[in-house]
Order: sequence, then structure tokens, then C-alpha cells
Amino acid sequence: MSDDAAIQKYFNANRYYQVFITKFILLTCTGIFCGWLGGFEIISLLSDKEKNGVIISLLSSMRNNQNSSVSTDMGEIAQDKSHIIPLKPIITNFGATPEHMIRLDIALICKNIPDKVLLEMIHQDIIAYFRTISIEQITGPQGFRYLKNDVEEHINLRSKNLVSQVIFRTFIIT
Repeated sequence: MSDDAAIQKYFNANRYYQVFITKFILLTCTGIFCGWLGGFEIISLLSDKEKNGVIISLLSSMRNNQNSSVSTDMGEIAQDKSHIIPLKPIITNFGATPEHMIRLDIALICKNIPDKVLLEMIHQDIIAYFRTISIEQITGPQGFRYLKNDVEEHINLRSKNLVSQVIFRTFIIT
């Protein structure tokens, strides 16, 4: 009798997992189908000329295996003409306290597309600015705000107001 009860208990517990896995697979397949159907409907609303452009751009991005909006190369700009331009990572030490290092990843939002020479000059200006400040000047929330304003001011002076906003993606001090 105890063997039958143990077997029954095992099958009941196992049944719970079978139902869960079945529901999970069914919902996953439903989601995949709905995504495919939604994409098909969106594509069907486009004209033939627009369809070819969308399909070609998707295939070329898959072939190149890259996402241009997440690029870290200074000269690369997203294919959709968004003027968000990432700079190369900046790694330098502070001038007053050389034992502390800083790493920055900065992106610029530009009104027009700048040339590579200007981007490199902005990159070097930011490095030179961080070599003139100390870690005590940027401690706390007000210090970071002042730092961001100073960096934006330096960039705007160098770019002649071509850059509308500066985005700090990574800010690490060691």
C-alpha cells in the first residue's frame, strides 16, 4: 500500500511540472506567432519600394552582425540618421591626485554630423580637463552636476554649439 501511495504521489508531483511545461511551451509559441503575425501585418502596410528597403537593411545588419546604435567607434553614426555620436572611452588620472583613475563613456547629441577631427579634439579636451581637476571637486551630487556642466561648456566651446547635449554613459572612479 505504501508503494502505491508513493507512486501516486510521484505522478501527482510530476503531473504539476508536466502541466507547467505544457503551458509554458504553448504560451511561448503563441507569443512567437503573434510577433510574427504583427511583423507581417506591419510589412504588408508598406509599399513595395519601402518593403525592399526595410528587408535589405535588416538583412545587411544581420549579415554584418552589428547594431550601429550601440557602436563605440568614434566615427560611426547610426544608420537611421540619429545624431547620437559615442566617443571612445576615456581613461585617465586626475592631475591633483594621480593615484585615482577615472573611466568615462560619453555620447554626444549633435544638431549636425561632426567630422572625425572635431570628435578627436573634443575627446582630447575632455582628457585635458580631467587632468586639471581633483577628486574632491566632483564628490557628491552637486560635484557631478558641476562637472557635467563644465564638460558641456568645454564641448560647446570647441564645437561652436554643434553639440546640444552630453550623455555620460559610464562614470567610474577608482
